Amino acid sequence: MRLRVFFAFLTYLTITLTAPQCAFYCFVNPTAKEVLDISQYRNLPCTHFVYGFAELKDEITLKDITVNDHMAAMSIGNLRRFLGRFDGIFIHIEGSQLASSACSLFLGAISTASASLPCLPTLGLSSRWMWRAANRLRDLSDHVEHMYLMMEELPSSEDPYSVTHIDPLHQSESIPIEDSISGCTHKMMESGVPAEKIVVGLSCGAKTYTVHDPSAAMHGGFAMKAGVRRSWQDICGNNGTLLDKTSASLTIEMKTSWTSANSPELNTLGRKISWISQEGFGGIGFSSLQWDDPSNKCGNGPFPTHSMVNKFSDVVKATANTINLLKRIDQWRAEIGESAPKVILSIGAQQTNDVWRVELANSWKRQQLVKSIENHNGLHCATFTSFPLTSTDIYGTPLTYVPTQSQNDCGRSRKSLDGQWDTKVEQYLLNS
Repeated sequence: MRLRVFFAFLTYLTITLTAPQCAFYCFVNPTAKEVLDISQYRNLPCTHFVYGFAELKDEITLKDITVNDHMAAMSIGNLRRFLGRFDGIFIHIEGSQLASSACSLFLGAISTASASLPCLPTLGLSSRWMWRAANRLRDLSDHVEHMYLMMEELPSSEDPYSVTHIDPLHQSESIPIEDSISGCTHKMMESGVPAEKIVVGLSCGAKTYTVHDPSAAMHGGFAMKAGVRRSWQDICGNNGTLLDKTSASLTIEMKTSWTSANSPELNTLGRKISWISQEGFGGIGFSSLQWDDPSNKCGNGPFPTHSMVNKFSDVVKATANTINLLKRIDQWRAEIGESAPKVILSIGAQQTNDVWRVELANSWKRQQLVKSIENHNGLHCATFTSFPLTSTDIYGTPLTYVPTQSQNDCGRSRKSLDGQWDTKVEQYLLNS
């Protein structure tokens, strides 16, 4: 059995996918001597950061992730810096033991031992071993928060000379069902894993194969050399690209090479994210941040793959001083099409307590405010601020939280189908 333990810390959700309580796993794999600067990731909508991976030594102790993580040293390393924010453990298990009762007992024991942490462990398993351990998946899922399906290691890719698409979405004549995202997730649910516990793990960048004839290469074909993983910043400028609709991947044909890439575009990676969110799974993840153009070499901004999640979110924050806001929203929604989320009006973020006290002083004023809000046609929901509440995020940066109606009520506070304003908004104001 090969066991890898990932140390993870959790940040609260700033932008959520369409599925309720959807998780977004981001992986930080530092180099051996890297001193990690977490500030560069602060604008990403990740809910879970998974830090490095620490493999087990023969004496059942953990190897240091970097030279800065030596726990016996007095200096503050990457791992020590995050211990105060340590929220859970990501465990990657592969091998025949995954299908044994011993693995279930181990996960049960580690779940009990980490009961004081904010979340249960997450189990990571490749799609290859998921199929082999399918009859044990239901038992394993009882002990974890999520089961993270790693699509990079496919059943077909067990042969390093076998050409494969990167994270293929659906099966085709050349892509077997066990290599596809849809096939793997269906098998997990068929085996008893609740959909909300399944997190689909995708890959940043691409995989390149050396082949005789790139134009004839296909999933399952033979390569002259073993496939090589490549970062997005290494291949984003290549020409000769083609779209493979079934796998929802971009293929790049060069003189003697064939590459399958997770291009951060709506018709490729966007299709995968959209399908995953619509199926109601527990979330999505990308591995890793270092493979996702962190220095903006490709010119589409840093971390373009991770930033794709924002385009499929329910919540988009816009400040009052946004220039040409309505024009930008219309353009943005037109580009996304049917996947465009609702636009929510936030009321009162700039108001003081005295202003609210005056506006809600009597029944007539409250009714006038309700009518004023009602006249804004096209609103799906409104959130109301009563007072600012200042705190800090995990980076120590001051934040202003906006007290609102509960998120569960938000969707029911919109106009009903007959055009009448839902009474919940009115009652919310009249009873304030």
